[in-house]
Amino acid sequence: SRYAFQIEQYLRVFPREALMVVSSEGLRSNREQTVRDIYGFLGVDATIVPETLEREFYRTDERAGYPPIVWWLRRTVKRYIPAGKRAKELIDHVLPSSLGRVPEKAPAAKDPTFTIPDDVREQLVERLRDDVRDLRPFMPEDFDGWGLA
Repeated sequence: SRYAFQIEQYLRVFPREALMVVSSEGLRSNREQTVRDIYGFLGVDATIVPETLEREFYRTDERAGYPPIVWWLRRTVKRYIPAGKRAKELIDHVLPSSLGRVPEKAPAAKDPTFTIPDDVREQLVERLRDDVRDLRPFMPEDFDGWGLA
């Protein structure tokens, strides 16, 4: 959550003009333009559009219904194996199809009426307000600060 703090760590090593910050909201709602903006920043041919541009990778709902052994393997691999990310990708993409992805129960639907309790929201705002304020200079003008600052 503390994005400004993380950006500051990069700015200790790289000049500001070498850093581009992209919001996940922008990438999700305006993917092609955001990718073209990134290409422009990097000096890459912005006319090339990847075939997988519209695909979202590593979505939680894609893993819903994994057998318990798969969840255990994912956690164990991530924690104890040096190349854990690569091994975890193997578990996510190869092992479930080998075992047969038979959901034990249907994934829970997102509750559109869910709201964060007021006391929890107040704590989050208090903890993140300064960081979100410090993040603003790196974000587009229409960045709303997620309603925090």
